[in-house]
Amino acid sequence: MIDVIGHQFWWEVRYRDPQFETANEIRIPVGRDVRINAISADVIHSIWVPQLGGKIDTLPGKTNTLTLRADRPGVYQTFVARPGRPSIVGRTSSRKTSYRRRSSRTGSSL
Repeated sequence: MIDVIGHQFWWEVRYRDPQFETANEIRIPVGRDVRINAISADVIHSIWVPQLGGKIDTLPGKTNTLTLRADRPGVYQTFVARPGRPSIVGRTSSRKTSYRRRSSRTGSSL
């Protein structure tokens, strides 16, 4: 399970097992369903991974869930949008499907 917290202009990503955090990138194992808990720290955010079939909105004070599954390794384009803010629609970031175990002592980047 992964918690993804939307902040204005960045995403906080918290992994539960093992426990560590990253920013703006999600790494998931190939061939397994991974549950994403989407939360907003401030405003409405949306995240969409078309190749993995998922789109979810985040709202302040509410947790929404999405299950992603990557059947092959790769980098998948993620479209990030906020309703009512068309100038941001289509901005992309990458989500990788490779996965490495790291301890919480490694800092906030993968």
